Amino acid sequence: MSSISHSRPDRSGLVLLEVMIATVLAAVGLVCLIRLHLASMAWLRRLEQTVQATSVAMDAIARAQVEGLDCPRTGQVIINGNRYQWHLDLRQMGLPEQQTLPGLEAIDVTVTDLTRSSPLASISSAVYVGKRP
Repeated sequence: MSSISHSRPDRSGLVLLEVMIATVLAAVGLVCLIRLHLASMAWLRRLEQTVQATSVAMDAIARAQVEGLDCPRTGQVIINGNRYQWHLDLRQMGLPEQQTLPGLEAIDVTVTDLTRSSPLASISSAVYVGKRP
């Protein structure tokens, strides 16, 4: 009687290839996640700096309002090496051009990031100045 032996094909090479492919895919995914995280952190830093620039603009306008001085129409501020410009346009708000803004409760201030040009570059903000009745 002859015996027939059933041998299984050697799958070690195939398993090694599968492990290598899985490792490469995991590494690519990790790199993508790290890049996404860094990009979102940079975006949040820029947003925070733009909000700080808006705060500087609001302070300047409110200070002029309280002291009865001419309201500043534009100004620049540098935050962490980035230049921001703020601009107040009364005509855009439907108000006549005037030197002071007595009794005005809300205005729109546009802050522009002069260092970069991107969709996040301009932010409009409502600013409350003066005393409410």
